[in-house]
Amino acid sequence: MQYISKIFKLSVILCFSIINVSSFGQKIDVDFNQINPDARLYECFDKTYIQQLQKDNPELILYYNFYLDNSYFVGKEVPEKPINGKDIHTVTLKNETSSDKIQYFDEDLSKFNPKTFNVLKYNFKTDYNKYTNYILGNTGKILIFYPKKRFIKKYNDYKKSLTNNL
Repeated sequence: MQYISKIFKLSVILCFSIINVSSFGQKIDVDFNQINPDARLYECFDKTYIQQLQKDNPELILYYNFYLDNSYFVGKEVPEKPINGKDIHTVTLKNETSSDKIQYFDEDLSKFNPKTFNVLKYNFKTDYNKYTNYILGNTGKILIFYPKKRFIKKYNDYKKSLTNNL
């Protein structure tokens, strides 16, 4: 399903465009040539595509790197307070190679590590204004995505901090 991959790339470009518009007027003077792609990007994108981004749009590499570690956090379920969330096993892989076989999240949740988890591999549905929860099986943990609006602010603040550290 190459079209899913293309739709994802277009969605990211659109989101990135929104980020750029929301940061209009903020001069960010960062040496983007010094940005190295996170190794997890190679699990989602073709090496040639990443090399092209490094050459033509290194700020997108910065965005992807930031998204991998900062678009979500892991919380704990509280028995007294029921969580409205989706079962993570209902989430599909992004880059499906076969149109007749849908692949769902199948990672070992007992070994779930937010520092190595590759959120870009999956079709997580997030909301612009609300947190989105995914229940991590019977681990008692929840994967919680920031609202897109809040994430964009976090990303813009991060870019500003890079400028301030120069």
